[in-house]
Amino acid sequence: MKSLAFEHRQDAQQEITLLVLERGAPWPRWTERLRTRAHHSIVEVQSEGEPMAQFVERCSARATRLLERGQRVVAAGYVCGPSYFDRAGEGQTLGLLRAQLCTTLLQVLADGPDPELIIGADALEAGLAQRSEMLTLWSQLSLARPRTTVSVNFEEEREQSGVFASASARRAAAATVAFRGPYGPLPKSDVAQY
Repeated sequence: MKSLAFEHRQDAQQEITLLVLERGAPWPRWTERLRTRAHHSIVEVQSEGEPMAQFVERCSARATRLLERGQRVVAAGYVCGPSYFDRAGEGQTLGLLRAQLCTTLLQVLADGPDPELIIGADALEAGLAQRSEMLTLWSQLSLARPRTTVSVNFEEEREQSGVFASASARRAAAATVAFRGPYGPLPKSDVAQY
């Protein structure tokens, strides 16, 4: 006879979170929210040159395999890439493919306390059309599964990574900061002292 503690530990080991990032998408600051939900996490990232349709197919297949192995996806995240990427021929269908993948993520979320899907993008890169598309997607997904938390997040700040800017990039950034100042644009006479 198995103990209740052993069964609970086994159930916890089957719980997983899934994060999906389009090519060029920033690492989201809200991943901590996903990480604390389960012992294991899987990250799927779109490869350079991988067509969006192929990426959606690959991520959907991964989600299906997780369910077949008895994994419980307790939370998921989807981060859109920058809108300026040349997505050869995907302009009209990009929104549909994003909706298809987010719907798949929503479907694989396990029933239980507080299943959650977060969709996001970089606020600095997301254009008005992408923001509008994401808000529409959010409302559709929220209606599709009412007992699931679906949220949309536009990152204002980027997460720090292990990649550091070159000296010339730091000088350019310093010049920009000096011109803008801590409280907005500075008068030209004040720029020289920075």
